[in-house]
Amino acid sequence: MGISLIWAIMYREMCSYTVTVASRASSTLTFIVSGSPRSQSDALAAYDYLAKHHAALLAQKLAHYASIINRARIKIPDQRLQDVYNWTRINMLRSQSNKVNANGRIAHEIAADAAVANPGNTQETAQSPKH
Repeated sequence: MGISLIWAIMYREMCSYTVTVASRASSTLTFIVSGSPRSQSDALAAYDYLAKHHAALLAQKLAHYASIINRARIKIPDQRLQDVYNWTRINMLRSQSNKVNANGRIAHEIAADAAVANPGNTQETAQSPKH
C-alpha cells in the first residue's frame, strides 16, 4: 500500500466528528497535524509533543507577536486597519528574517527600506557566565 493510500485511510477513520453546541454557546476544537520527511515514528513523536504542549506553544507565539506589535507602536482609530498594520509588521519581520537567516533566527534591526542591519542572535536572551 502506498503512503498516500495509508494516509487516506487513516484520515477517513480519524476525521469524523459530531459536535453539539447549545444555542448561544461556543465550543473549541483543536486539530493537530504533524508529519516528518524521515519516518512515521518522527511524525508520531511530533504529534505527541504538539498534543501535549499546544496550549503553551500558542501562548508563546501570541506573546511573541504581541512583543513585535508593542515595539514602536502606533495607534490607528480604525481597529481593522490597526489589525492589518500589525500583521503587516509581523509578516515583514518574518519575511526579512527568513531572507537574511533562513534558519528561524529573528532579525533585530530592519530599516524602513527593509535593509537588515542586525540579523539577530542565536539566542534571544543574553547569557552571562556563572561565577
